[in-house]
Amino acid sequence: MSAGRRRPPERPFLWAGIILAPLLLAGPLLSPMPVLSDTGTPGISLTLGATTVILQGTALEGLSQFDLGPAGLNVMTASAAARDPYREVTLTEVPYGAVDADDPALGPAFPGAAAGSRASLGAFRTSQGAVTLGDPEVTLFGAQVTGAANLVNLAVDGPTPTPTVLVEWVTEAEGGLWLVRVAEEVGSPGTAAAAEPIVAQLADMTVAAGNGGSATEAGEYQPNIAGPATTNGSLDQETQGISGPVPPPVPTPSWWSGTCDTNVYSTAALALMGGPLAAYPLSATSTWDGLTACGPRPGYAEGPDVSVLYPGAQWSVLEWECVELSMRWMYEEWNVEPYPANGSNVVWNYAAFQSEYNPDGPVLTAVANNGVGPMPVPGDVLSYGATSTAGHTSVVTGANIDANGDGTVTVLEQNASATGWDTVTVTDWVLGGYDGGVSGWLHNPSIRVGGGPAPLAPAQSRTHALAPAT
Repeated sequence: MSAGRRRPPERPFLWAGIILAPLLLAGPLLSPMPVLSDTGTPGISLTLGATTVILQGTALEGLSQFDLGPAGLNVMTASAAARDPYREVTLTEVPYGAVDADDPALGPAFPGAAAGSRASLGAFRTSQGAVTLGDPEVTLFGAQVTGAANLVNLAVDGPTPTPTVLVEWVTEAEGGLWLVRVAEEVGSPGTAAAAEPIVAQLADMTVAAGNGGSATEAGEYQPNIAGPATTNGSLDQETQGISGPVPPPVPTPSWWSGTCDTNVYSTAALALMGGPLAAYPLSATSTWDGLTACGPRPGYAEGPDVSVLYPGAQWSVLEWECVELSMRWMYEEWNVEPYPANGSNVVWNYAAFQSEYNPDGPVLTAVANNGVGPMPVPGDVLSYGATSTAGHTSVVTGANIDANGDGTVTVLEQNASATGWDTVTVTDWVLGGYDGGVSGWLHNPSIRVGGGPAPLAPAQSRTHALAPAT
């Protein structure tokens, strides 16, 4: 990446929207998972939109919950992950006529698209330096489907990429394109030889349409789709153990012309689409601490990507992708200028690009989602989807976590939920989340909980990550 670059490349870093649209987040599953066959292979019945499927495979062993994406449009995903080592199972349905902005390498879904999507996804893995591990076949919707197994270095559990086995299959069924992805972190020495036995264990997935019968369905967990039910714009300082005045919300961006920069956006949309298109807050409640989640959502084909360069910055971002919201928050609240990143590596790329884009910027802490470090607090920035081809990012607005490490984290986001709000489950000090789950979060130690200048006590523990007053 050359110094002083002022515009993003076509897609590799800044395509960061998410097209995810089931109506429910899935709650905890029973453990051990139900058995669907005489072979003892674990399985689960999941409903994505109007389609119920039976997902079965060894990779499901020990996975405690599946999370679905927030309420939205018509691309649906279900994902579960385990830690130490990292293991993930993700199932995504892309109806014909749609594009999954979480995995743009798949391309648009249409009848006959599967072969091209597999090739495109393979080319993306090659660009990541993947080592090929074979082409395992599985049964998906009653047909034999050839997949691709690769060994790729990915930041699945911290800032340092580690060797990770990825096995991916793409097929067509039930009126759309389906992606099945399983992944597992490889221990030392992380070689292809060490990865081969893992491939053999992961590559027995099957997907079939229909009710699971004896399978236990994912428990229903209603996400926060109406507004910030667990938070508001002020802080209960006594609860947070913080003294001093509450700072003002972040200001309206100086570069905006109209609410959500609608005048500039509409003019750009006219040039890009042949007609003006207003920008707007995603909902009446989609503002927290002065930060507003805007639309239209480009990942849902509601509007185009419009490039914007923040004052004094070197790197532009795209309205109204998920990355733009996180970058705008960090710019306004932390004096961090935008840097190259898609949703999955907003957290991990700050340190990598700090010398070039933020040489005088703050020292930020990148915390891995592994149950060891402190839990996120209001104002922290999340990254999701380390194994995806784009991923997602959001800003934490509240946390409600009990002494056992169970609860929820509320987030504000763009290009995902229709309202700008979503809720992430927390189980045993680990965040869940769709799209392969949350991989980690950025925290500014010099900024107090919820935003504004004040030191955050180093001794603050996970259990102090409480929501602002309701």
